[in-house]
Amino acid sequence: MSRPPGARAATRPAFPPGPARAPVPGVPGTSRSGLLVGRAAARLQQTAEPLEAIARRVGYATPYALSRAFSRQFGTMPGRYRERMAADFAQLR
Repeated sequence: MSRPPGARAATRPAFPPGPARAPVPGVPGTSRSGLLVGRAAARLQQTAEPLEAIARRVGYATPYALSRAFSRQFGTMPGRYRERMAADFAQLR
């Protein structure tokens, strides 16, 4: 079966963006996942809430899902991030 000259085959991405990787309207260069992880980072710095509560509050179904996304973005686990931020804050005092 041949196509007429100039016709293109219908293509689609191998891995279409899911809801967590979809661009956020009006915010260039960000994704929903990036925004959620950023909110989680702020809560880790400002509260003593357990990771499970933070995960639910910012929009993740499980603390494991938050932990994986957090590690991808920040290169460290949420608990270590919280410890490091607390130590940095203590040095400022």
